[in-house]
Amino acid sequence: MAIERTKEVVLLKLNNADYAFKGPVDLCKGMSFEGFPEAFSVISKHIKVLPDTLAYMAQYLSDDRMETQELQEMYTGVYELAENCRSKAEYIYESFNAFKNATDFASKQEQYRKVVSKYNGTLIEDVMKSLLKQALDIAVKPLVSDDLTDQLKNAQKEVDAVKPSLNNDFGRGMIMNNYDKGKQFFHGGIGDLNHVTDNGTQYTRPGNINHNYAPGTKPK
Repeated sequence: MAIERTKEVVLLKLNNADYAFKGPVDLCKGMSFEGFPEAFSVISKHIKVLPDTLAYMAQYLSDDRMETQELQEMYTGVYELAENCRSKAEYIYESFNAFKNATDFASKQEQYRKVVSKYNGTLIEDVMKSLLKQALDIAVKPLVSDDLTDQLKNAQKEVDAVKPSLNNDFGRGMIMNNYDKGKQFFHGGIGDLNHVTDNGTQYTRPGNINHNYAPGTKPK
């Protein structure tokens, strides 16, 4: 049996979700996305449409108007969207923060990988796709304006087109993509990782990560 949602309960959830999105929206402002996977810049471009949609819904429901049967039937869908947005806002914030705070590409990817693993392997673009689809499913007038609906559709089109932010198979290993300058070394499991940057012989033994650097290139 479906739980009946009152207007007051839905309004509270909408306002909580709108507030939760303040963190990721503010974090994206003024960020440079050099070295980021494509998904981050595209999501940053469109992220504000979600809290804008929530705020518009809240404003509409706050107005003193008669509650029609049609409007009441929308409450459950609106509540579920707001709750999903609220719960996913932290993940989006952590994903952007992982790239913002890391000093080099390898650590950026590693920190983001940890966030993805924490949230059951879901990539940030998949989270955004899910939220946009859910918003569009209930984005009907007068609850949502035509302009916001168009923005949601445009965001969905661009997010759907991005490349995966992390090519992964969490059961069998991982492929790390380097979107920035420099070499990339990654060792994510059992065995040796051996890398040579110059000609010559490399000697290894089990249980080690071995690097053979050209003269003058070994990092301090």
